Amino acid sequence: MSKKKKDIEIISTFANCGFLVRSLSKNTETKLNNSKKMIESKEKDFQTIDLFNYFQLLLKYKYWIGGLVILSVALTLFFTSPLFIKPLYKSTVAFYPNSISSKSDESPSKQVLFWSKSQDIKDSIIEKYNYRERYNLPNKSSLYRKYNENIKATLDKYYGNVTIEVMDVDCQIACQIANDIIYFLNKKIEND
Repeated sequence: MSKKKKDIEIISTFANCGFLVRSLSKNTETKLNNSKKMIESKEKDFQTIDLFNYFQLLLKYKYWIGGLVILSVALTLFFTSPLFIKPLYKSTVAFYPNSISSKSDESPSKQVLFWSKSQDIKDSIIEKYNYRERYNLPNKSSLYRKYNENIKATLDKYYGNVTIEVMDVDCQIACQIANDIIYFLNKKIEND
């Protein structure tokens, strides 16, 4: 009987772990108590952060960190400078078409938008500003692609005004192109 009493299961619960453990001897119970203490010490480790070790690490590698910061700033300034990337200037013209006779079911603003994107206005601007030599472009398709990248015509859906945006490496030429698009557009409207 005494042997059976030794083998009686001892049930111990860990309140902070929330589960039930069964053990068969005192040795196992002490091991469980040790593991409970380890769990509690790990919980304390997770709750406290020692920033002193991080500051020591930063001080140890302060020259490497400073060098990397200076190098990254220098490379950023170089790669974003006008030596590496040519700046583009933007010129914007916004207008509302006035006294235009309607030639279709479209509104006068939409008609002007379609005319501003027409082939003859593109050709006039490309010819006048010598796009082929300015941008060193070999064929017509690349000329039109460059024109479409640099010049955008949009219609404001709420107010009905047409906006033309011109991007160029020279701010004066961007302004002149925007004004000339309006000039060629007026000539086209008068001729139609």
